[in-house]
Amino acid sequence: MKLILLYKEWALLKEFEKYDNSLTEKLVQKQAEKDDIDCKIKECQEKLNGKKAEIEQVIKKEKDIQEEFHRALGENNKYEEQLTKMFRKKIKRTKKKAKPERAANKGEDMSPEEEDEDEELDEEDEDDLYDFSDAESSISDDDDEAITEECPPDYDRAGFAKILQLREDRLDQEDALAEIQKAVEVLKKENDALIKKERVIDQSLKNTENEIQEFQTQKQRKLNELDVVVPLRLHQIQYLEKGLLPADLSQALVFVGEGLTKLKNRIRELQQEKADIRKQHKELKRMHVSLIKNRREKQSKLQELEARATDVQMLKFGQIIDLEKLERMGVNKNADELREKLAKEDSKRLKELEQLDSKINELKEALTEATRENTEHLESLTSLTDTRQRLEEEQRLRERAMVQFA
Repeated sequence: MKLILLYKEWALLKEFEKYDNSLTEKLVQKQAEKDDIDCKIKECQEKLNGKKAEIEQVIKKEKDIQEEFHRALGENNKYEEQLTKMFRKKIKRTKKKAKPERAANKGEDMSPEEEDEDEELDEEDEDDLYDFSDAESSISDDDDEAITEECPPDYDRAGFAKILQLREDRLDQEDALAEIQKAVEVLKKENDALIKKERVIDQSLKNTENEIQEFQTQKQRKLNELDVVVPLRLHQIQYLEKGLLPADLSQALVFVGEGLTKLKNRIRELQQEKADIRKQHKELKRMHVSLIKNRREKQSKLQELEARATDVQMLKFGQIIDLEKLERMGVNKNADELREKLAKEDSKRLKELEQLDSKINELKEALTEATRENTEHLESLTSLTDTRQRLEEEQRLRERAMVQFA
């Protein structure tokens, strides 16, 4: 019988094997895509961090150039305004070729179509750069028409040349910063695209895992539908009808004998837990009553003190004085301290009452739940006990009948 069961299980697993393998391959593929996109995102993040470091270096160099320019000007320089405008002036410059390697390798590593594409891109980039430079120069020409590029008559020419060189260095740093910022924007767009792709892959991976889980559940359900043979001795069978073993045992339940013992022990445990909860509930209720009593005493004492204060005011002033107005007019430290202490005490007592009320409600709910569970277990125990007594009575009758027959 066991071999038949194993054969049926093997046939069922063989039937699901093809679909199981396809799901496994799909999961492996999605996981590989996930790892690949994670690697690309990490690489893009590293590039962004590198660009940020380059930006910090460029900014630091610009600060150094500014400091060197101020040192070159010196103190009390009568041409400081003119030289500063000249230093900050934007001029039209020839763009430096930054791609010699690509130009040198065009004929070796690229096809003719790729060369044409590359040349078109280079021309577009150069046109954009020169257009940008022309726009800058036109703006600078309009703003700085009055600024001359000539060295003042009584100024050191070496210092003037140094200022012009510092201006070139500053413009180089601005160009480098602009290029880095363009590269950062490209990397950010690439990173955003990779993150969107990662979300799609994560969703696909999650769907695949859910599909695998559903398939495994379905497979287990099919395996559970197979009939399992359980050998039992005759004295273990207590499912009888009119003292006889029924022909149909499909409604019978195979139950471990230790389970009944555990249920009985659990009933005793629940009864003990119920008694403990009732005891705690009584203690909390007693504490709650005591706190309410203390609060009422304090409230009555407070009312008595308020009445006494009213009497004192009437005796001294002939009328009730607005204490808040009096406090605004003068500061009484002792009264402030007492008032603050009273407010803290009231707040503390209110919090304690709220905590106790909450705890009492929780204990009531726990007591109700324990009572419900205990009732269910008692009903189950009663049913099992009745069944056992009925079975014992039937067995006793059968034994008497067998004795009389003998």
